[in-house]
Amino acid sequence: GANTVCKAPQKPPGSYDATNELLAAAKGRAGLEREAMRAANAAQQSKVTAQRAKNKEERIDEQNDLTVTHQQGTGDDLLVVAEFPAGGKLGFSIEKNAVTEVKEGTEAAAQGVQRGWVIEQINGEPVEPNKNAIMKAALAAMKAAQGPLKVGFRAPMSDGFHCC
Repeated sequence: GANTVCKAPQKPPGSYDATNELLAAAKGRAGLEREAMRAANAAQQSKVTAQRAKNKEERIDEQNDLTVTHQQGTGDDLLVVAEFPAGGKLGFSIEKNAVTEVKEGTEAAAQGVQRGWVIEQINGEPVEPNKNAIMKAALAAMKAAQGPLKVGFRAPMSDGFHCC
């Protein structure tokens, strides 16, 4: 037959210790696992930090919430209905459902609307306690134009008190 030549790698020298190579490989894998764990922990910590910031913002929003829940029967406020001519400017600004500013020389000032009053009704119908719902209801009432726009405010019975 033909002569065959062994092409296998040479055997390591007799002083070669495979234990050192195996330990080095295990240490490398452990290092990679630690890095993966650190990255996962950092991602989790970022999520926790973002959730904490969101929770804090929600708590601040709740503390600054101008929406007031009307407690009927307390006797410390009353419903004041102001009538505004159709198509005219109202003359006040709101945030959520509370009047924040009344411009001088406007219909609102002439009607006696005060800062701090809370809007509860548009043309006798209750409205959601938020600016968008109030604006939508007022615009719909103005477009219907069946007489003046009637805005129902919850106002304090005593000067110096606010409903919100």
